[in-house]
Amino acid sequence: MRRRSIALAACLVLATSAALAQSQPGGGQTGGGQTGGGQTGGGQTGGGQTGGGQTGGGQTGGGTPAPAQQPAAPAPILTGGQAAALLRAGHAQVGDLLSTDMRTLVGERLGAGAVASAAAAPGGLPPAAFASLDASSAPLWHAWVSPRATWAERTHPVFGYDGVQSGISLGVDRLVGARAVLGVLGLYETSDFDTAGAGFLEGRLGGAGVYAGASLTDVLVADVSAFWQGGESDVGNAAVRGRFDAERRALAANLTAYLDAGGFQVAPTVGMVWVSDRQGAYRDSLGTAYPALTVETATLRAGAEVSRAFAGASGGTLTPFVAATATWDVSRIESPTQTTPIDDLPEGDVALRAGLRAAPTPALALSLEVDVSGLARPAYSVVTVSGRLGLRF
Repeated sequence: MRRRSIALAACLVLATSAALAQSQPGGGQTGGGQTGGGQTGGGQTGGGQTGGGQTGGGQTGGGTPAPAQQPAAPAPILTGGQAAALLRAGHAQVGDLLSTDMRTLVGERLGAGAVASAAAAPGGLPPAAFASLDASSAPLWHAWVSPRATWAERTHPVFGYDGVQSGISLGVDRLVGARAVLGVLGLYETSDFDTAGAGFLEGRLGGAGVYAGASLTDVLVADVSAFWQGGESDVGNAAVRGRFDAERRALAANLTAYLDAGGFQVAPTVGMVWVSDRQGAYRDSLGTAYPALTVETATLRAGAEVSRAFAGASGGTLTPFVAATATWDVSRIESPTQTTPIDDLPEGDVALRAGLRAAPTPALALSLEVDVSGLARPAYSVVTVSGRLGLRF
């Protein structure tokens, strides 16, 4: 009986050992088997492959290597908002040309205020900036040329830019009677801007226009001007380039009073400028399509210029002047892909201008001036230097 119990106990021990052996990982061998030097880490764990692959020295995730990371796509050359911000900057310069330069030119041609105020002005000088004769006795024809250069900077992570816009305008006009003038002008300009995101824009525009003015009273002058320009622009960055056609239209009107104030001429003025720029659709060097873009800006301007004419020994005049102008503009954008505002510049701005005009003879007129704007717009500044040479005949 005792022997049978011992035999039964031995059988139980053997059965238990066999069951434990069957439960080991991989069905392999523990202790005296191949764990450590066997197949765990270098071999197979869990009865085969973990996750379908081999753990440690094998492959993980089905045996397929992770795909290589694709390079990021190049940034767009110029987003709709960036293009619109640059066009809006150009609109401000058009406003200076049409609301300042053309207004001044028309007033000079008509001898603004000369008939009413010549006797009252010190030394018999008329209050108009260049005039030494009133329009009734001035030469009929007048030719002029005016170069200008503008440095503009806008600090912004998206809409920022800095660069130079330079150009030249020239024209010919003729007096129509004693109280009106009619003329034609031509314009050519280039622009070279660096944009936020290491991009650039280089543009070329040329065109023509007309201008006219009339003396409504002895001291009140109205003028209107309009022009069209066409050309092309190159844009790009370190990875891609493109080129598009460009078109610009502009219209302006001003009303100016020329008043005598104890030997000084005070010329308050109000005006309006409308400018429309169209950027044609194009594809860049990688084949990316950019839709057409149109930006329009309407600007109201109000300000005043104060000047004083000094007589020269030979009968000519020298006229220093200062001026301040407040502007308020509203812009809109037409583009299928640009729905956000053009930028966050305030609508209002203030500009200061100063310069010198000289008329050595009744037939010759010269001027040089500096204009600084952006005074009411943070992180935005524009400086323009311009001159003009005019000949009457």
